[in-house]
Amino acid sequence: MKARFSSAARGDLTEAANEYEARQPGVGARFRAQVRRSVDRIIAYPQIGAVVEGDIREVRVSGFPYGILYAIDGETLRILALAHDAREPGWWGSRL
Repeated sequence: MKARFSSAARGDLTEAANEYEARQPGVGARFRAQVRRSVDRIIAYPQIGAVVEGDIREVRVSGFPYGILYAIDGETLRILALAHDAREPGWWGSRL
């Protein structure tokens, strides 16, 4: 299975990592590494995430207040958003 970040999800990742890095050097890199670990877990166990809506699932990013929203499309893991816990639930719906 191959992971594909939507351009919006890639933007979410970059924005969050940059914010963490600006607050404390090294934390942005740790955030990116945890996201990568989470994506690897999803690839290994695609059904691991909690169903959020329809075929959209969410896996938490360990150690950070973020969830990865994704869908499986054949052999492709489509990452739709990295959602901070403080954001309005379902804000990512316009990305579908």
